[in-house]
Amino acid sequence: MRLLDRLIQGTGVVCRGGVLLCGALVVLISIVIAFDVVARKATGISIVGVDEISGFILAISCSWGCAFALLHRAHVRVETVQLVLSQRICAILDLVGLLLLGAFVAIVGWYGANVLNMSIDMGSNADMLDVSLWIPQTAWVAGYLMFVIVAVLLFLRSAAALLAGDLTTLHALIGSRSAVEEVEHEKQQVVAHREDTR
Repeated sequence: MRLLDRLIQGTGVVCRGGVLLCGALVVLISIVIAFDVVARKATGISIVGVDEISGFILAISCSWGCAFALLHRAHVRVETVQLVLSQRICAILDLVGLLLLGAFVAIVGWYGANVLNMSIDMGSNADMLDVSLWIPQTAWVAGYLMFVIVAVLLFLRSAAALLAGDLTTLHALIGSRSAVEEVEHEKQQVVAHREDTR
């Protein structure tokens, strides 16, 4: 149990670093795109490859963002049925949902890894930039791999909590946030932001 908790905490640190880097890249490419639009209107000159770079950044940010969202229970859910079910059945449904989501992303990651493998074998380069495609594709596939690792760790820890009858821990790991939890989470974010800006 403690080992799983430490591993989950460790993946949280890695995911946080990944999404912070992706966020910085999104801000940077947004500035570059804005400059490109203004420069194109003013001088007719365009920066080559901005659309390709933005596509790479978007794909990488999505894969890493999904892993981070899984850790923080931020994925959108339809929980109409869960409102009328017992806590134990909801816990089982949460486990099944996590298993299915993890399996789906594992399949997507598998096909992404095949694309990466083909790019390496063929020595593929980006269309407009002289950059090997394996570089952005590696970061993209790494995000999916991180998601699967997080999903497996959360599943094992949550299954152990279910077997131990610890439904509170299971809900804290993979259950959907209630309105009260959402408000508390937002309050904590505001307090943390105020402390960081001091």
